Amino acid sequence: MSTARRPSPGSPTCAAFSLIEMLISVVLLCFVVGGTALLFSAGYRQQQQGFHDSEVQSELSAALRTMLRVVRHGRTIVARSLQARFPATARTSNARQIIVQVPEPAGAHNDTVEIRLHVSDGTLYAQRADEAPPGRALMTGVTAMAITYYRTVAGERVTADRAPGSATEVQILLRAQIAGVARSTNGYAVLRNRLVALYHPEATE
Repeated sequence: MSTARRPSPGSPTCAAFSLIEMLISVVLLCFVVGGTALLFSAGYRQQQQGFHDSEVQSELSAALRTMLRVVRHGRTIVARSLQARFPATARTSNARQIIVQVPEPAGAHNDTVEIRLHVSDGTLYAQRADEAPPGRALMTGVTAMAITYYRTVAGERVTADRAPGSATEVQILLRAQIAGVARSTNGYAVLRNRLVALYHPEATE
C-alpha cells in the first residue's frame, strides 16, 4: 500500500506553494486596504459635503436676515436714487438690487439714509449712501438674487415690480454656492415704517 509523500521543506514544490500563498495574501491585503480606503474616502467626502452644506445654509440665512432687517425698518423703497456715491448705472430699485430709505438713530446728522443691497462679482453688499462703493460685504459665493415687490390694495396683495417706490412688501430670493454645494433661501418682509407713515402719518411727524 503506497502513501502520498509530503514535499520536503527545501523542495521546489514547497517553494512554489509558499510563493502562491504569498501572492494570494498580497492580493487579499490589497483588496482589504483598497476597500478601507474607499470607505474612508466616501466618509470624508460626505463629511465635507455636510460641512459645506451647513456653511452655505448658515451664511445664506445670516445674509438674508440682514437684508430683511433693512427692508423691515425701511420708510420707503427708493425707485430712483440721487445719491452721488451710488454708481450712476445702479441707482434704481429693480429685480437685481434694492435701495431702501431707513431712519437714522436719534442724534445722527440726517434723519434718514439710503442703503443699497446688491450683488457684484458673486459678493452680496450693503452700501450706505455715505459709504464708498461697493459697500460692506455680507456674503461671498452668491450666484443669484431676485427681488419681487408687492403692495396691498384694498386688503389684496398685488405686484409692484413696475413701481418699486409704491411697494410696502418685498420678497427676496438668494442663491449661493460654496465648494460645489449650491443652496437657496428666500424671505419676506413688510416695510413697517412705510405702513406707519401710510396709515398713521401723525406718528412720523
